[in-house]
Amino acid sequence: MTRSKETPLPPQDELEKLFRYDGETGKLFWKRRPRPRFTTDGACKSWNIRFADKEAFTTLCNGHLRGIYQKQNYYAHRVIWKLKTGDEPPEIDHIDGNPTNNAWKNLRAANRAINNRNVPRRADNSSGVTGVTSRGDRWIAQIMARGQVRHLGVYATKEEAAAARKAAEKALDFHANHGRAPVP
Repeated sequence: MTRSKETPLPPQDELEKLFRYDGETGKLFWKRRPRPRFTTDGACKSWNIRFADKEAFTTLCNGHLRGIYQKQNYYAHRVIWKLKTGDEPPEIDHIDGNPTNNAWKNLRAANRAINNRNVPRRADNSSGVTGVTSRGDRWIAQIMARGQVRHLGVYATKEEAAAARKAAEKALDFHANHGRAPVP
């Protein structure tokens, strides 16, 4: 998940010259750079010895992998998306909720609303079910949709409240992973 106000990425053809992407592991690797990209033979040789064929964008920032190219910070998943599709969506969702898992099958183009429909359960959730809270001997179910909290009902059991919440999630097209345990 990243915000749409990210620094625009270089063109896809430039990224193809810079990186190799392993879609199974989700890792980016620097490609060997040719001499014309450097001012001296020594700088070219030094860069290639130090970086060529090594993993790129390995710094953790807000839980995501990030790196620097031409003095600009970029998230690895955004570079990968542009490298593979040529597009820059507003956000990219990590389907399994693990922001370091950049395997191609784990990424999807998203916007804020879609991304919010695939978030883990909050760490401070005491009921164990997203959107379900207790009030005395009753259980309350609610859901946030289109910026509004919707009250789903008051129930005698936590299971009934959880079922109401899950039904609302399905009706509102939440991802099946929504409300999962937080990634450690």
